[in-house]
Amino acid sequence: MFFRTLAGAYLISNRNAIDLLLPDDRVLSDVVGIMANAPSTMITQAFHDAKFFLEQDEQVMVIKLDGLGWNMLGDAPFVASLEPRRTLAVYPPVTPVALAAMLTGVTGDQNGIQTRGQRELLAPDLFTFAENSAFISTRTAFIGTSLMPELGLDDADTFMLALHAVAEQPNLLFVHFKGIDDAAHYFGPHANETRQVISEIDGFVRSLVEQFDGRVIITSDHGLHETPSGGNHGLFLPEDMLVPYVVR
Repeated sequence: MFFRTLAGAYLISNRNAIDLLLPDDRVLSDVVGIMANAPSTMITQAFHDAKFFLEQDEQVMVIKLDGLGWNMLGDAPFVASLEPRRTLAVYPPVTPVALAAMLTGVTGDQNGIQTRGQRELLAPDLFTFAENSAFISTRTAFIGTSLMPELGLDDADTFMLALHAVAEQPNLLFVHFKGIDDAAHYFGPHANETRQVISEIDGFVRSLVEQFDGRVIITSDHGLHETPSGGNHGLFLPEDMLVPYVVR
C-alpha cells in the first residue's frame, strides 16, 4: 500500500516493515518513523559549528546536557533565555550514538556508533581539529575518543573541573553533564526531583558561559518520555527526539 507524504515521497507498507520511496527513486528500508514539521537541523550541527569557529581562531565551549528534552526546557531558565532552536536528536536517541554524532558531525552509519554497546569511532572527532582541547564528563566516557576525558564524580565536580579548564583557556572545551538523565530515568522527566537537578545544572551552565570568553554551543543528546516507573528514551517519540540547540 502507498501513502503520499508532503515531501512528495511514498510510504510502502508490507507485512514486516515500512519503506520510504523518495522522489529520486531511492528507497529507504525499515523506516522507524516520520516526523511532521521536523526541525531542519540535527545535533550533528554541533560539530560543524564548532569546527567553523575553531577555523576562525575562536575559542569554543560545547556543553552537552544529557537528557534535557525540548519539553523540559522550562526548568532551565538560563538556557531558555539564550533562545535555543528546536533540534533533532539522532536515532536511536541514546547517549553513545548521540555523543558520536555531535563529535563527528555524521550519523552512526558513518561514524560507527549505532547502538549503546559500540565504542570505536570510525570518523575523526572534533578534538582532532583543535590545537588545545579539554574534555570533561561526569563519571564515564561512553565512547572512545581521540582525547580521553577528565571524569567528574558528579555534576558539581564536573562543574568545578570545567571552571578550572575555562581558566586554562583551551581552544576547545567539551563539557558533558549527566545528572538530568539520571534523575529523569529514576523519577521521571517532569518530577520535582528532576526539575531541581535541571535548575542546578542550568546554574552551572550560566556560570560557565559568563566566564568563558569565546563561542558557546549548548545542546542535548536526547529527551525522555514518561514510564510507569520513571522515564526512559531510545524510541522515535517527540519527547526523545526533540532537544534544544544554542549557538552564541
